[in-house]
Amino acid sequence: MPEYRCYHCDEVFADDSAAEAHFGLRCDEPPTCLCGEQGVELERHRLANRRLRTVIDRAQSLVKKVTGIIDKQAGPTLPTTSVRSNWRALRQVLDATTSADSQPVAGDDGD
Repeated sequence: MPEYRCYHCDEVFADDSAAEAHFGLRCDEPPTCLCGEQGVELERHRLANRRLRTVIDRAQSLVKKVTGIIDKQAGPTLPTTSVRSNWRALRQVLDATTSADSQPVAGDDGD
């Protein structure tokens, strides 16, 4: 397992989650050790975002599995149009959420 060391504060992080919380995901994000009092809140925010991405990934996987099951069981003759359209709508919401997750969050411009 890789080990991450911050050359600003010399702290060592043994896992990806802790390193991501300290350094951020993008290269233009400051490490929390350089953010003073706001560093603690920034770290909490980064951890929450990571958990949210995990939940979204699991939900998308579940939608794919359920859609596959419905398609297998329904076949072309069963009237499951409303069920399929509901799952398509859910998939669209999850896709929109995922694409929005990659956009900057309002108020998250480093101020």
